[in-house]
Amino acid sequence: MLSLVAEVARRHRIERSAILERLTPLFSLLERRIPGLIGSEYLGDDVICGESKVVRGVSVRHESIMASSFAADSLDLLIHCDVIEHVPDAAGAFRECARILAPSGTMIFSLPFYHMLDRHVVRARVGADGIEHLMPQVFHGNPVTHEGALVFIHPGWELIDQLKAAGFPHVWIVACYDPIQGIVSNGCPYPDGHMWPVAWAARREPFPS
Repeated sequence: MLSLVAEVARRHRIERSAILERLTPLFSLLERRIPGLIGSEYLGDDVICGESKVVRGVSVRHESIMASSFAADSLDLLIHCDVIEHVPDAAGAFRECARILAPSGTMIFSLPFYHMLDRHVVRARVGADGIEHLMPQVFHGNPVTHEGALVFIHPGWELIDQLKAAGFPHVWIVACYDPIQGIVSNGCPYPDGHMWPVAWAARREPFPS
C-alpha cells in the first residue's frame, strides 16, 4: 500500500488527501509521508459527518463512505482499506468516492477480493426493517469498537463493473506480492479473508504519462 501511494504521488501532485481511518498504524505512517492528510473513522449513525469525537484520548473526525462531508471534486487522493465489504451498498460507496475526488484524483483501496467469484456473495443487506442476514454473521476487526464490523459482501469481479458505473473508467489491480519483504498473502487473520495480496487504484482520468 505504501509503495502504491508513493507511485501515485510520483505521477501527479497531491495537495488534498484523505484516508478513511485514523486510529491505525497505517495512518501514522502515511501522515508522515503525506502533508495535510485527513484521517477519519466511521463513528456511528448518530454522529454528523465532519464532526469530531474523542476516542481513546484521540480527537477523531467522523466520516461515512456512503455520504461524507467532503465537497465535490475536493480530493486529489482518497485511501480506504477493507471498508467496502462492510457497507450495505458498495456501488453507492463508489459513487460517493467519485463525487469527492477531483477529475485528476486517485482512489487507492484494499478489500478481501475473491477472484473466483464473478458476482459478490451477499451475506447481509439492509431492508425496511433493518439488517437482514442471509448467511451466518461474520465480523472483522474495527479500531473503534470491540464489537467489530459486520461483513455485508464477499467482493468478486463485479467490483470492476461497479467502479466503472460509479464514474471510474480507469481501474487497476496491483499485486503486492514481494517474498523478499515477506509479503506472500494479504495477511488477513480471518479464514474467509485470506487471499492474494492486491490493492486497487481507480481514476476518472488516465494517469499522466
